[in-house]
Amino acid sequence: MISANAHSVGSGALAIYEARQLIMGFEQAATLSMEAFRANLNILHPHSIAARRFNGQQQSARHLRSMLFGSDLFKPGMARNLQDPLSFRCVAQVFGAVRDTHAYVTQTIEHMLNSSVDSPLTLVEESTLISTGNFESTSLSLGFDQLRLALHRLVLMSTQRLNKLLWREFSGLPSALNDATDGSHRLGMLYNNLSRSAAVLAAHSQTTALPASLSYTPEITEGIDDYASMSPISLNRTWTMLWVAKRSIILELLIASRVITVLENAGQLHRLGIGTARLNEWLQTLKATYGLEEGAGSLEHLMRDFNMETMLLQPGSEPAYT
Repeated sequence: MISANAHSVGSGALAIYEARQLIMGFEQAATLSMEAFRANLNILHPHSIAARRFNGQQQSARHLRSMLFGSDLFKPGMARNLQDPLSFRCVAQVFGAVRDTHAYVTQTIEHMLNSSVDSPLTLVEESTLISTGNFESTSLSLGFDQLRLALHRLVLMSTQRLNKLLWREFSGLPSALNDATDGSHRLGMLYNNLSRSAAVLAAHSQTTALPASLSYTPEITEGIDDYASMSPISLNRTWTMLWVAKRSIILELLIASRVITVLENAGQLHRLGIGTARLNEWLQTLKATYGLEEGAGSLEHLMRDFNMETMLLQPGSEPAYT
């Protein structure tokens, strides 16, 4: 009797919340990688960010700066490079584009939640039922297809950053973070293998990002149902993408945290930002709790129990620029 999209709208509302958490998670992982890479933080200068007027870019840059507030990397001459690889240099711009995409899909979900999308439509005052097409959900399939493409960019950038931290030519550290100072040569193989896991996730992300809205709809019910939005498929793929994205964040965090340990052992660690120091302290405790560096088999348990809400710690404040 009633045709609507409660499944897609409800699932989409939950996915939007999860995606927002993951976008912030990617941003926090990026700040820890920037500390580990000793990146050039001039890319976050407010004047530079304000020169390009995208709302998402402004929001991301504020979050990144707040996490890094107090870091020695804001001091002149602390950066190792004038221009870092683009996966570090363009974080605010890419995160900003993803935030803007997320805002668009959020608006779509809000419109669907606050609309009458049933068929037939009941006009109580006229005692009338009207057959409608308001149940049609192409806006959802297009929106979530776009969101998956956006999240895929974050997975790719995260994979690039963690690989730069593992490669001696970029990081200036022992290859695969095989640090001799703490007697943990075997950890080089462990963290090198994490890069393989990251590559698998990036490949999985690419196939998951393929638009469901490209699917062909055969004619069914004698040609009456000759079109379908494919929004349930788009939502199912989005949940898969969220699963992949969460694991990508975890891998980048683990490798960045390991780099900070290597730098500390070598007496080369600068003062971290308030937010990044707190994040790294939490990660060190987490790794010890799950015995990540003690033996095989603990990574799966860590990923299973990883709590994104706990990770999204209260960041610091805006740094002062001269």
